[in-house]
Amino acid sequence: MYRRNDEQEGILIMADLHFEIVDFGSADYAQALALREKVLRAPLGLRFSAAEIAEEQNHIQCVGLVEKKVIACAVLVPENKHWKMQRVAVLEELRNQ
Repeated sequence: MYRRNDEQEGILIMADLHFEIVDFGSADYAQALALREKVLRAPLGLRFSAAEIAEEQNHIQCVGLVEKKVIACAVLVPENKHWKMQRVAVLEELRNQ
């Protein structure tokens, strides 16, 4: 999925990283939801409720993919005439790169 760059010790290089908007309920959405729950909710002892998940039908789901695996995600939530970015999560081993 990613490899170490020998010239820059400790830096991970992502091959074929790309971002997509995915459909609510899709397989990529399920991966993003699992990532957000692991990163944002589980440390607090929380889980997404069915009502919270259902509300996401009205939001834009963005994912960062490497080799069909979701490594990052964010949700765009409508707020008045704008969109607010929320629920941003990145795979733990790829943070602070």
